[in-house]
Parts: sequence; C-alpha cells; structure tokens
Amino acid sequence: MRQLFRLKISFAHSIPTYSHQWFSWGEESKGTRNFIRMIIIIMEALKNNRVLCIDELEISLHPHLLHYIVEQFHDSSINTANSQLLFTTHNTSLQHKNLFRRDQIWITEKKEETMESVLYSLSELKIRNDENFEIGYLTGRYGGTTFDVETSTCSLNQLNRKPGYDFILVD
Repeated sequence: MRQLFRLKISFAHSIPTYSHQWFSWGEESKGTRNFIRMIIIIMEALKNNRVLCIDELEISLHPHLLHYIVEQFHDSSINTANSQLLFTTHNTSLQHKNLFRRDQIWITEKKEETMESVLYSLSELKIRNDENFEIGYLTGRYGGTTFDVETSTCSLNQLNRKPGYDFILVD
C-alpha cells in the first residue's frame, strides 16, 4: 500500500520558566499517543451520528480524560448528532450515577460450569436510588468480580482458576 503522507508531530510542554520543552511522538506518554489516535475517530462519531465501540477505553488514559470523553457524548451541545459510545472498561470510577443511569451499566459474568457469559444491566437488579454503583460493584453486590470479595484477598492462583469478568458501560 502506498503511503500518501507522513506527519511529524511534536509536543510542547510548558515548564516553570515560561519556556517550552519539545517532545517527539515517541517521547510522549502512551496515554497521550492513544488519545491523539482516538480523538479523530471520536470527533467523527460525534459529528456524524455514529455508534463508536471501543474495547478497554481506559488503556493508558488518565481517569479525568476518560470522564471527559464520556461527557462529550452526554453533552447535547457537542453531540448534536445523538451519537452513542459503547465501551468496555476495568475502570470502576466510571460507574457513577452522575455519569450513567442503571440501565446504561452492563456487567458480564462467566458461569464457571459452562463458561457461558451472561450479560445483565444494573437496572435488572434491586439497587437503592442513593447507592454508589462503584462501591456496589467493587464489594461484589452486582456480581462480575474475579475474586472472593468476602476474603478481600486475591492470589494469582485464584485468578487462574476463576474465569475473568468485565463490566460494560453503554451510552
């Protein structure tokens, strides 16, 4: 395949003396590089009524940046095309009622007997209106955890014996 063009990207970081330190693409953090790669796709999705699907959205991104990305899809002045974001993540800080409703948070749980994955929404569970979704998930109230939360210990041997679980957030 013929390469049409190649960009040389540099990043300027401010330092206390009001000058700038320049970094090449390879010197920049993995999170910044991942965000730059994603931002064009995110902007296109927001503009053109797309459903954007991203596996493990949080890879090397700061939690504040994750919240920012999700908020762009929630903001009707930015998301004028009513685009949707569907993603998986291991970052439980996104399980917040100010960010998502119960029907927008989905959990997968693998049955140990059959290795079949079951997908269910928090709206299918009996959850108090004032409950903190993140704490409920981390304490095992909703299922989908990879270790016995009662003992609050998790050895590599336990993880190797039990199937893994994720949760999915849907906007």
